[in-house]
Amino acid sequence: MNRGAGSVEVPLELDVRGPKQFISVRRPPGRAPEYDAQVGKFGSLGYIEMSPNPERVGPSRVYVTCLDNIESELTVEHLVVTGAAGDGPARQQPVRRLGPGRFVAALNLPAGRFTIAVVARAQGGARLRSVFALKVPRG
Repeated sequence: MNRGAGSVEVPLELDVRGPKQFISVRRPPGRAPEYDAQVGKFGSLGYIEMSPNPERVGPSRVYVTCLDNIESELTVEHLVVTGAAGDGPARQQPVRRLGPGRFVAALNLPAGRFTIAVVARAQGGARLRSVFALKVPRG
């Protein structure tokens, strides 16, 4: 790329919103909440299940399971989990594989709004992405 002597390179960061997703939340008594997101129109690409345990301030394990469109566990080649407190920046979290499409990430949840994003690349190339908005109670 040709640049003039007075040119300056400016870094650019974009937050691009994806299509609206249907996300359901189940809160079974005495158990961790379960967030389920349909990926693709009516779940045509599959589903991402996410469960923060516990969903309160402090250390938590976030379990993620990727499913195909008939809700069988997908074989995932690569998965990324990010977390962002309030309007803060998203930070990639280390994940550990538990199975072909199951993972866990250790996060420290702050009080208030916390956003967890999951991006997975399944065997065969399908890409699943979902964003989960949590409201973490103070105690």
